[in-house]
Amino acid sequence: MKAATAAGFEMAEVMSPSGGGSSQSSLRALVGGNEYFQAILPGGLRLVKSIMKDERWPMNLGREVLANLAGVPEKADWKLCTCASPEAEEERTETFKQMFKKYDVMQ
Repeated sequence: MKAATAAGFEMAEVMSPSGGGSSQSSLRALVGGNEYFQAILPGGLRLVKSIMKDERWPMNLGREVLANLAGVPEKADWKLCTCASPEAEEERTETFKQMFKKYDVMQ
């Protein structure tokens, strides 16, 4: 939220509905037919920003927020996320694949 505010954007806080409500209808009521940025946080809180036509939106904002939350703000720059060698990158790739295998819809 601080990163968005620092960048001059107001984010709406939306709780995931309990008791049978639809989060999709809550979201649609907030943003209408506009494009939007959404961050879903642990506990169900959603931060939403409707992006109006011709509004400039920093595409790196999500990465900056996540890097800060993870305690590695230097990783916000994707160019600094490289591995030391192709072998190290292959090892990371395999580890990632194994960690997220149960979510892979292509399996």
